[in-house]
Amino acid sequence: MAYNIYETEALVLGLAPVRERGLAVALLTRELGFVRARAEGVRTIQSKMRANLITYARVTVALVRGRNEWCITGVSVLDSFAPLFIDSVRGVCAARILHLYGRLIPDEETGHEVLFDDLTTGLALLADNGLAYDALEVLLVVRALWHLGYLPHDEKLIHLLCKDCALSALVDDAAAMRPHAVLVINRTLADTHL
Repeated sequence: MAYNIYETEALVLGLAPVRERGLAVALLTRELGFVRARAEGVRTIQSKMRANLITYARVTVALVRGRNEWCITGVSVLDSFAPLFIDSVRGVCAARILHLYGRLIPDEETGHEVLFDDLTTGLALLADNGLAYDALEVLLVVRALWHLGYLPHDEKLIHLLCKDCALSALVDDAAAMRPHAVLVINRTLADTHL
């Protein structure tokens, strides 16, 4: 039986050991949405994929749909976002953002390319020391909640949802609106039981 191999860009949201040699990998892919996949044999010393499966990394991954789950057959790193590992504050901020995205996006739901692009751009900006990480976190969460249909209409936050604006240009506006945005985010998460 022939299997289709899907090669796509993805963000590694999390890794968990499975048995002696495997890993369960949580991926946010550009085309397939949120995917849970298994990588067999990657915890052995001779594994070629071992060095490429890094939490927070942007990777190109080859996936095969098995009977009950996705299996990873190949992976290569596009960007490891290494500065996030050096600065613990930015690393914790990235972990919170990725955890929330993992909770918000349903498994294998397509059509979230904008979220993927926002998140990869946001992680690259977060790795850059020049931007306010707290404002960037608020900006990414507001945009994710709006895109997924959770965020109620709010005139004060409408400027942060600009599709044609670069994220880096919106960070200063997000910093100015941060107290109101945090209030709206917390109310939205409480109302939707997320």
